[in-house]
Amino acid sequence: MTDDFSTHGFYAKLSEGELSAIRCESCSSYVMPPTSICKNCLSKNLEWVKVSNIASIVTFSEIHVSNKDYQSRTPYIVAIVETNEGLRLPGIILGVTADKVHIGSPVLIEINQPSSTFPSRYYFKLRDRASD
Repeated sequence: MTDDFSTHGFYAKLSEGELSAIRCESCSSYVMPPTSICKNCLSKNLEWVKVSNIASIVTFSEIHVSNKDYQSRTPYIVAIVETNEGLRLPGIILGVTADKVHIGSPVLIEINQPSSTFPSRYYFKLRDRASD
């Protein structure tokens, strides 16, 4: 387990297959994006904790023009989701068209395996409300 309280540490946890966030041991606040000091109480008494992979869409947009790395995927959907812990994460929703996505839609946050081109990343998949 890493104690690197940075974006690098966040991606190291993803490469271990775990969606994690930093939580302050002094005031129990979550610290995202990752940093080495609590934004609420200024404590440096932090820990990595596993967070829920269940979230809901806060906002989204359909992308039609992208950089060369993602142009072949257009159009695609990007969203900001909120986890059960109240953390907001940006990412891509895979496997859907814009007409299927709505504010409040439930999603699962899934982690892909690293490749020689990209390190581990997370993405979102729509889920049925019945699976709550």
